[in-house]
Amino acid sequence: MIYTFGRTSAYEEAFLTQTEVKKVGQQGDYPGGSVWRTREEAQAFVDSLPNRHCPDWAAADFSVYGVEADWDTDAYVESGAPWRSLKRDARLVKLV
Repeated sequence: MIYTFGRTSAYEEAFLTQTEVKKVGQQGDYPGGSVWRTREEAQAFVDSLPNRHCPDWAAADFSVYGVEADWDTDAYVESGAPWRSLKRDARLVKLV
């Protein structure tokens, strides 16, 4: 399992209304969703999001979720980014 983050309200709504929730992988010009190797790395990124200057990206609005994918085979290095991008769609998992 690898990890991602998303807007809590949107992801939680998806878990309530959909039988399977997925993180979108690479498609056309879209590089794929951002993923991290560990839950702690994803949480550290969320914690680094600004809280005052950009309310749309406030850390309080986001949560970390699991992604049923493999770091080495399902994600690729995005130049200059502190994360990898997902190559294929993968199932999201709520974490406890």
